[in-house]
Amino acid sequence: MFGPVADILLCGALAYAAALVAARGLIRAGFPVPASGETAIDGLRGLLALGVLVHHVAIWIPVARAGAAWTTPESLPLHNLGAGSVGLFFMVTGYVFYPRVLGGLRGLDLGRLALGRLFRLYPALIASILLILGLILWRTGGAQAGTIHAEAAALLRWLACAGTPPLLGEADSGRMNAHVLWSLRYELLFYILVLPACCAAMDRVRGRAPTWWVPAGLLVVALLLRPLKNALPLIGYLPLFAVGMLAYEVRLRETLATRLRGPVATCLGLAALALAATTQVVPGKPAALALYGAFFVCIACGNDLGGLLRARSARLLGACSYGVYLLHGVVLSALFVDLAPLTGAVPTGLLPLLIPAAAMAAVLLAALVHLAVERPGIRAGQALAQAWERAPVLGRLRARAA
Repeated sequence: MFGPVADILLCGALAYAAALVAARGLIRAGFPVPASGETAIDGLRGLLALGVLVHHVAIWIPVARAGAAWTTPESLPLHNLGAGSVGLFFMVTGYVFYPRVLGGLRGLDLGRLALGRLFRLYPALIASILLILGLILWRTGGAQAGTIHAEAAALLRWLACAGTPPLLGEADSGRMNAHVLWSLRYELLFYILVLPACCAAMDRVRGRAPTWWVPAGLLVVALLLRPLKNALPLIGYLPLFAVGMLAYEVRLRETLATRLRGPVATCLGLAALALAATTQVVPGKPAALALYGAFFVCIACGNDLGGLLRARSARLLGACSYGVYLLHGVVLSALFVDLAPLTGAVPTGLLPLLIPAAAMAAVLLAALVHLAVERPGIRAGQALAQAWERAPVLGRLRARAA
């Protein structure tokens, strides 16, 4: 074909097309397409999740064929399908939660936030862990399992997103998850630490300075503190959240936002993304931040890349993106381990041709989990949040605050 890197990138593009076909089939079968005012952002989520899948296929090929260690691809474009996509996911988080920052601490109901996030993130996470446990039992029958205490401790670390230690004695349990839980840890830290701190800062700024001072201040402080990121890793990701918040501020300026939806902005945004993917290693560094940020601001302002991100099938992929992110590791592990008698017959140079099939399988699995687990979990969280709001204790606390 065209070479290892080009083949994976080309098959990655085919994988997105295959995922859209799968999504279109789901829509025809009656799968609900979410109604959202942020359709470009929703469409971007699906694209990013599939980018992470392609990145992990690039890791799996040498692991499966040469017994290589699980490590980042040397090719910058393949590396950035993972690192760049996750960086953009963090920008999405900053963008989506910035309206709460604008509301300040008075508008931030921590109980409702905690319930909403708990029931949004954990049902699918638990489902992914159960699938991994089931796959391990299928392979080993649990013969290598440790003590109940050791297994419970390992499981708690998975649930806390503090690591992926062996489950049931399976040393490569983390590979079955594609080692993606690390990013959820920083999402949780954003909700616990960064969001309330930004709300408090907004209360201090309100009436004294423009609201954009808060995310701009977070960005500047985070960049100044970058030398401390080895000791405090969250610092390295704060600029990404800040850029997402600043993108919302740009979105509020309708004159500017309208210009960023046009074809010229589309070309410039895609050029910035391509330059970042081929020249930058860490999304949080200033140059990479500027390039990825320029692309994201265009999307945040409603630029749908010529309709690519606004199609119903793209929005459905966005709705299933969290499941694709969590579950694609299971699909790839099954592909390269359990189906090795079949995939082993495929020449190494042709393995990228399996990427579209893996993408379709991941989308279908994620769609099933979305319907059976995520949506019921979200509804349960909303019901509990409403009950929380009606709780007498909360009413008394609000009365005292007033």
